[in-house]
Amino acid sequence: MYFGKDIKLSNLDNLLYGFNLNSKKESVVPFQYFNYWTKLKLNKFGSKYNWTVAILETCNNDEELAFWKFYELLDEFILLKPNRLFIAELTSDNLAFYYSKSNNNKQHRIIGTDNRYILDPAPYHIKLFEFDYCIHSYHFDYFWVVDEYDKNIYYNHFDNIVECQNTYKEKFNISEWLMADSTNIDIEFETTRNNCRNRRQNII
Repeated sequence: MYFGKDIKLSNLDNLLYGFNLNSKKESVVPFQYFNYWTKLKLNKFGSKYNWTVAILETCNNDEELAFWKFYELLDEFILLKPNRLFIAELTSDNLAFYYSKSNNNKQHRIIGTDNRYILDPAPYHIKLFEFDYCIHSYHFDYFWVVDEYDKNIYYNHFDNIVECQNTYKEKFNISEWLMADSTNIDIEFETTRNNCRNRRQNII
């Protein structure tokens, strides 16, 4: 319906990008992670690579072959399940550490054309979903001062749990993580994604 006889991965990429850009929730397939996983699986790293370029290069730039390769990889990706879930609830001490003048690891955003900065608020709780290929990190924050929504997501990925937890140690001085029951982690991951909004929509 969309492509007719012109079956190209590039066309599919443009369609998915437009859909994802206008979605009010994170896409059902979390493409920020699919991108990382695909590059890792195909051993394609470097600033020029995203999942589209990686697949095309693997298929010798054959657009139609790459189109069907995408779905082959996607089928494998969506079957992946998280192995472990780590949760941290930030205490008043963690929040004080984050906002302290001596903490140089706070996150900022640029707003406006004159490069003004605004401090990103500290999350109230953090969830780390460990997969075989990386750690999916979700930060939950409250933006009631900014707009009517009360939940927001920051997402990121890390190569391993040690690197991930060290990063949060530097930002928030988190020393203890609760490892959740592994029975329904895949459901928890789905729920987490579905209940989160996309960060790029929070614009002052």
